[in-house]
Amino acid sequence: MTLIKKVKSPVFIITASFYVFLLFIPSFVQKDIAGADVYRAFFMNSNMNIALCLVPAALGMLFCKKDIANRTFILATTDALVLFLIFVEFFVSANYYLNLLTAIFIFFFILININELFAVLGIIPFFFLSDLDIFHYALTVALPLISLIIIKLSNTENRIKKNAMRITLFIQGYICVFFVALLVTDIYWINITATSPQYITAQFIIRTVACIALLMFIFICVTINVFRNEQIKKVTTKLFFTLSAFIITAIGITGYFTDILSTENRTSILISLIYLLIFNTQHNLSFPTEQKYNKKVTDIITVTSAILFCIGMIN
Repeated sequence: MTLIKKVKSPVFIITASFYVFLLFIPSFVQKDIAGADVYRAFFMNSNMNIALCLVPAALGMLFCKKDIANRTFILATTDALVLFLIFVEFFVSANYYLNLLTAIFIFFFILININELFAVLGIIPFFFLSDLDIFHYALTVALPLISLIIIKLSNTENRIKKNAMRITLFIQGYICVFFVALLVTDIYWINITATSPQYITAQFIIRTVACIALLMFIFICVTINVFRNEQIKKVTTKLFFTLSAFIITAIGITGYFTDILSTENRTSILISLIYLLIFNTQHNLSFPTEQKYNKKVTDIITVTSAILFCIGMIN
């Protein structure tokens, strides 16, 4: 009976649906029936796309264990965005390791929220920086992970767990400082080019306005959610949440017009939306509270906007 209940649970249905739709992605990209070689090339290429494909299963396990406000909505939206990110980045930016880095950050988010001691695993990527691009690692893993750890440290009492997170905080901070040192000494160069089309069409203008409006809308929703939470006593904590969300939003908008994250401008919007949802989930986990206002309308608008965005972005 317990197994039947788990199978019928919204979390299981959403997660299973993700993997059903995932099987059709190669065929959609190829616009034809995809063979085994296409699946093998996608999952096992240098970007390790299989890591990002495992994220929804790991998120499903976390959401089953934790009591998260609006978890069905958050999980469904996150899985949909991850699925579309896989579609957009299919064979596009393997040299950037973007899917792998995004998966690494989300896995760290999951592990830290299962047990803070898992934070020490944040040391592992340090030994692979020669293979990973340090700029994209700092942008997509180190900086957001530093923010998550600082948030977790603010409401963790256990000294051993705090020390574990401080070790990772030091390592991630060291990577960022090391990256800045490489830039200052001209050992590392950042080559960022504009990705805007040669001719500005009505379709591009509509997409651009929709992307920026959607990102700003989610950012505002996250900010309102934080400042309405009475469990957060310190204004500095609220401002830190807001600043983290603002930086993510700014990177998304910047990435839409440049190749800072990918040659596909749609990718930066998807990455930013996923990260905003992750930070909003961290807010719900760290400072759980009963919602005193009706969020159904907001949820409907958000889901509708996300669906329209995805449909509009498909060429």
